[in-house]
Amino acid sequence: GTAKEAAQGLDSQMETEVAIRAAKKKWPYVKGEIRDRKRKLMAFLLRRGFPSAVVKQAVNEASRSGEDDENGHTLDN
Repeated sequence: GTAKEAAQGLDSQMETEVAIRAAKKKWPYVKGEIRDRKRKLMAFLLRRGFPSAVVKQAVNEASRSGEDDENGHTLDN
């Protein structure tokens, strides 16, 4: 079963990358406090069928990338 296990490992790697991409694309459109945004994004990804471990990772990546973009733009509109 090693080939199958390797393929599953590859699948979960791919799945994580797909989830992260989806999360980063969705993140700018999620409104609210940071906690709410993370919760909403998590729910969105779970509904799309990603496993919760993958979702957590993707949400962390997306929220981090969003903060990087806004450095120096801390004023709230």
